Amino acid sequence: AAGLYSIHSLQRLDDQIGGFLHQNFRLAQTMESVKEASGEMSASFVFRLAEEDGESADLYERNVARLEEARERIDEGFAEMDDEIRERLEALAIEVDTLLAAAEGFFAADASDARSEDLIANYAGELSPMILEITALADAIQGLNEERIAGRTDSSREVTLATVRFLLFAMIVATVLTLFFAYRLTYSILRPLRRLTAAVRQLGRGNLDHEIPVFSRDEIGALATSLNRMTASLKQYQERTAEKLVRLHRTMEMTLATFPHPVFILGAARTLEFQNGAGKKILREHGLSECGRLPDPLASRIERAVRENRHFNPYKLTEALSFEIDGRSRFFIPRILLLRENDREIFGVALVLEDVTNLRLLDEMKTNLVSTVSHELKTPLTGIRMSLHMLAERSPPAMAEADKELLMTAYEDTEKLYHILNNLLDLTRVEESGAPLNPCPWESRESLSRIVEKAVALYPECDVSVDLDVDAELPALCLDPERVEHVFLNLLTNALKHSAPGGRVLVKGCPGENGFVRFSVIDTGPGIAPEHAERVFQKFYRVPDQNRSGAGLGLSIARKLTELHGGRIGLHSEPGKGSEFFVEFPVGEPADAATRAAVDDGAGTGAARSGRESR
Repeated sequence: AAGLYSIHSLQRLDDQIGGFLHQNFRLAQTMESVKEASGEMSASFVFRLAEEDGESADLYERNVARLEEARERIDEGFAEMDDEIRERLEALAIEVDTLLAAAEGFFAADASDARSEDLIANYAGELSPMILEITALADAIQGLNEERIAGRTDSSREVTLATVRFLLFAMIVATVLTLFFAYRLTYSILRPLRRLTAAVRQLGRGNLDHEIPVFSRDEIGALATSLNRMTASLKQYQERTAEKLVRLHRTMEMTLATFPHPVFILGAARTLEFQNGAGKKILREHGLSECGRLPDPLASRIERAVRENRHFNPYKLTEALSFEIDGRSRFFIPRILLLRENDREIFGVALVLEDVTNLRLLDEMKTNLVSTVSHELKTPLTGIRMSLHMLAERSPPAMAEADKELLMTAYEDTEKLYHILNNLLDLTRVEESGAPLNPCPWESRESLSRIVEKAVALYPECDVSVDLDVDAELPALCLDPERVEHVFLNLLTNALKHSAPGGRVLVKGCPGENGFVRFSVIDTGPGIAPEHAERVFQKFYRVPDQNRSGAGLGLSIARKLTELHGGRIGLHSEPGKGSEFFVEFPVGEPADAATRAAVDDGAGTGAARSGRESR
């Protein structure tokens, strides 16, 4: 209402001021026109007296029209003016009419009398004072008009100020009322919302027994009712889930408790959170059951697995750890599983100790049996080998060609069998006693050149070129020449046998990473598929579909001998693109037995699994 009143007042004031200003502007414009026309009329009189009739006539006619137009405006457009202005306008109208009549008589006189004294006296005595009077009246009317405008401006200012004061008062009242009603509305809305928020916080803390109070039947009340129903459903679900979790936890504990292998679960801080009965027994035997700490060998392996951010899942019996249990040594392979949350952050570690005591015993029995059988077979096999050799050298001339071929076949097969027995004996010695090393300074280029010549001499029928590319700046190595020669001879003979005629074998030597020197034997053979490359370093394994002689022991022996030097062996290969066997030896003295036992499974034994067995 206040706004409408203010708009109406301002609109009415605008209409009044607009009409007033328009009328006063027309009045001022008319007075200026009267003064200009009177002045130019006076100039036309002077031109008439100066006998410039043409210029005088033009000025006269033009200004007569202007004065008549101004006379009409005075009669028609200023009826609403003040009395004083209207009186002055009436006097001005009379003077203008008088001037027009006198001017008409002035210009009606004969031209020959233009310079007569009567005409001049008429201009000086009548016309000129009349023009001055008209100008004075016009100035006086303009002055009164300006005073009228100033008065109306003050009046408008007062109306405007009154309207502004009214608006300010109305705004203050409206603001007060708005704040009051806003407070009341906010209080009525926020009070139940605060209570609702507090109840939701209780639910967030897990207090499902807290019921949200319902204060109204509006949207907030409906929300509170829905939350109460949801809380009841959550409470039922929580009870069912807790029951399932408890049952599952008990099932897992009972299952792990009856598990024959020791099991340990560690938290993110590597604190022991669970161990089954077998695990507790190990801790008790080592006096660690009270402090809840794992034996140092297990703790170090766990830290290494976490540091390298990968599982530890060894496959060799040599990775087994020995623990005294009930006065007997038992061997366990530690399998470490990193527990992750969404394959990202590690939140725990699971450790399972697989008891391989019996497997280790069986492996020792197998090794002893193989060693014994190989040794017992070697003596009669040597006699058979020598007899066949003598028969082949002294075969009678009358012996048929078929008999000679059978004799040579028997001799070659005996040589193969003799070579296999030697390999078995070598592998047994390495696995049993570690094959003590006799290290000495080993010159890479010279030694490899000699080994290459020996390998080429063993297979003269192979039409394969062998190139040697050894960095002249390789650091000094301290290796057992005989054992290292066995390793490289095996790799080179494999490369020669599996490269096609016209192929190429490259022997490279260059600095490796982390203080190792890397040697590679690269062939142009058929290559090895990834599924076979994982197994070729295992004993007796041969890659299928490769028609080459061998028992599958050469690379297994090469791996053992490489690891004895603290080195590692591996393979990079793609089917149809050849193979690269690499051997890396540490700079300086060979690693001792303790260091070799700790060779990283991924760098040493794991790399060995990606190699190729004697094919």
